[in-house]
Amino acid sequence: MTGTEAALDEIRLLGVGGVGRHGVFPEERREGQTFLVDVVMAVDTRAAAASDDLAHTVDYAAAAREIVDFIEGEPVNLIETLANQIAEAMLSRPGVRSVDVTVHKPEAPVGVPYADVQVHVRRSIDRQDPDAPAPEPAIARAEPAPARAEPEHAQPDLDTAPEQPVPVVLALGGNVGDVRTTLRGVIADLTSADGLTVEEVSPLARTSAVLQPDAVAQPDYLNAVVLATTTLAPRELLELAHHLEGTYGRQRTQRWGERTLDVDLIVYGTLTSTDPELTLPHPRANERAFVLVPWAQADPDAFLPGLGGGPVATLAETAPDRTGVRWLALDWLEDPAPRPVPAAAVSASSPPSPPDGVPHLPQEAPVESEDHAEQEDHAEQEDLEDLELLAHGDEDVLPWVRNEPAGEAPIAPRWQPLHRDE
Repeated sequence: MTGTEAALDEIRLLGVGGVGRHGVFPEERREGQTFLVDVVMAVDTRAAAASDDLAHTVDYAAAAREIVDFIEGEPVNLIETLANQIAEAMLSRPGVRSVDVTVHKPEAPVGVPYADVQVHVRRSIDRQDPDAPAPEPAIARAEPAPARAEPEHAQPDLDTAPEQPVPVVLALGGNVGDVRTTLRGVIADLTSADGLTVEEVSPLARTSAVLQPDAVAQPDYLNAVVLATTTLAPRELLELAHHLEGTYGRQRTQRWGERTLDVDLIVYGTLTSTDPELTLPHPRANERAFVLVPWAQADPDAFLPGLGGGPVATLAETAPDRTGVRWLALDWLEDPAPRPVPAAAVSASSPPSPPDGVPHLPQEAPVESEDHAEQEDHAEQEDLEDLELLAHGDEDVLPWVRNEPAGEAPIAPRWQPLHRDE
């Protein structure tokens, strides 16, 4: 500020917020995100102080509403443009001699851990003089922004098969029916599909449903990630995913509703696509622990490319829903051997079945052979040791795996929740 402006008083509006759709990426325009604005207006408040009359000062309530109108109004590509629009509007208010505007974009798709993104602009009434050309050129440069963005949205060819196999990541999940059996069937179908080679299957994760505000509660999900290579074109792989969803009873009646099966294409090599039907990488993968956690277990060095990407293990630790990951199971694709059950347990007083979404282990009548029973106990102990190794032996990798919530029905030993030492 100039010496004259420095002598003026200040009216500050800090943290004025709203949800806007500003940004250069289609998902930013489509889904929106939070923006916060700080405004500091230099004014002479002596007349208002003497008269105690609002007409002699800035109505900051009206100014705040106008700021929100800019945040939630017509989208622009750059927050520099948004900051300039707000600054010019505030500067037009009677009595305002200069203004400082800071626009915060805390959910910006940066791709690495960060606290905030800010753009700060300063405008003064003196720059409105005819001899000061800065404001008008700034507005003029902002006008052609949409045309400048067009080359960035040029779409890749999603219908041509690659010359060499391309690494891909598929995320599977469901919360209706016998989900474990469904996911095992999907893995088998993917393994036998032409043009696709399954390289790795992640541990199975039980996760709480990610819901919209005020949505009806849903059963927990079972989730897994498949690492594969493919010679299918991107759209062919998407069609395969949709075919599997239909085969296993997926009904697309509600976007955030319960489902028997969800198959999402997360990554197709390094391909970037903003096609509404197939956005790559998946636009919300960097925020979803139910994808990131099992993926990081299958490939600890995995990297999510594109918008908001980064090391998968790091993204898993900071995902908003990471506390919803209840447990992981290592050997979920194996056929569990029937466990001997005491005769007294096979009765009307048997424990209740596990909750929806938790696989049922087959049981049978007591086994006469003590040797066979010992073998089964040994195999079961090995299963538990595998789970404990993941829970305790690699605590630096999974420090966030929490204990099973209190009050839930008991889970069979093969499906014990992971516990971490405090």
